[in-house]
Amino acid sequence: KGAFDAPLKGRNFERGRDMFTLAGCIRCHNIEGTGGSVGADLSKVAEDYPGAELLHQILDPSARIKDEHRVVAVFLKNENRYKGMIVKREGDVLHLAENLQEPGKTVPIQKADIVKMVPSDISPMPTGLLVMMQREEILDLLAYLASKGDKAHKAFAK
Repeated sequence: KGAFDAPLKGRNFERGRDMFTLAGCIRCHNIEGTGGSVGADLSKVAEDYPGAELLHQILDPSARIKDEHRVVAVFLKNENRYKGMIVKREGDVLHLAENLQEPGKTVPIQKADIVKMVPSDISPMPTGLLVMMQREEILDLLAYLASKGDKAHKAFAK
């Protein structure tokens, strides 16, 4: 078993939290209410992706994309096209964020105007987020994610 499969212990909480910010995770994702909202809430990420699966998902974010975080191409009857993430559904209207850095800025689309929607197989999450990190920093980041941002978690016990 490698270090990424073994239970995380003796990790550095502050460095894990710093890596969450420095890698840019915090712009789209949140843990226990801290961070962005366009990406998945990572408060339960360790349950969805235990051990090395979490690292794999970070390295290859397109491996498994949840439907609510999938980018879609929307084709309308008037031949207009939009591409983005559906961030809100209100009755007969979908709200599509074309720029994920500005999830509050949306295009309202009437469901009745949609000819078709084509989901993307490519995650909006960028790849290569860990290339500038050292092994220990990656392990601390994984511990931070697995702990739900809880400094008292067993992964940080000395």
